[in-house]
Amino acid sequence: MGQVVRLEVRDLDCNPRDQRYARNARTHLRIPVFGTETVQLFWLKAQDGAFLPDPEVRTWAERVFSDPVLQEYAFSHTPEFRLSSAGSIKPSFVAQVRFLPGVTDNVGHTATEALSLLGGFAATHGVRAFTGKAVYFYGDLSRGEVEKVALETIGNALIEEILVLSWDEYYQAARFERQRVPEVQLVAAPEVEMVNIEEEDKILERMSRDRCWALTLAEMKTVQAHFAKPEVRAQRAQFGLPTAPTDVEMEIIAQSWSEHCK
Repeated sequence: MGQVVRLEVRDLDCNPRDQRYARNARTHLRIPVFGTETVQLFWLKAQDGAFLPDPEVRTWAERVFSDPVLQEYAFSHTPEFRLSSAGSIKPSFVAQVRFLPGVTDNVGHTATEALSLLGGFAATHGVRAFTGKAVYFYGDLSRGEVEKVALETIGNALIEEILVLSWDEYYQAARFERQRVPEVQLVAAPEVEMVNIEEEDKILERMSRDRCWALTLAEMKTVQAHFAKPEVRAQRAQFGLPTAPTDVEMEIIAQSWSEHCK
């Protein structure tokens, strides 16, 4: 699986975004959120599973993920950032939001590209970044109220994982340890299917419809004629390919040719 480092970046001064979160909760949901504070989250992992040295992570935090004038950061075991709310007022709850596996993370892609441009360890080991946020809620709130605000104004449950914890649960948890990244894990072995296109017209039309190829009968007949050519069969045999096209080949043809993809 490889080591995963959690990096947190916090604004030193109030961010208008946080004022908006609290205002929307009070105005639209009638939930008495006194205030909110957002901490940007990044999960870092080397593609080859390499251990991420603290000096390297600190360099990335300072050069890619934070502005030293406006922000502070924490990762690994940096206790000075564990309690971000200075003074006697503590958050009541924390909502952690990040993308589900397979969902495009544009900021993460940009951060990954920035790391590669730094060269050195990040480029050699293919360090990737995944993003999220932790929103601290202040006020006399219930877990249900915070979950409602998180679901309706901060996160999207269709594409994001939303986890609500009390401040004590969040603060006491070893949140910098045993981290994971939202990667898609495929356990099934890939299977390639041969597609028999030497069929009559009605079957060809049904195949195009059932497999969502959006190819007309004339187009299906053209594909059929192509794979029936002796020279095409001979060339495929040279590369160890079957006479019939694979489902992957048909999908490529369909996406390159069909009307809905033009």
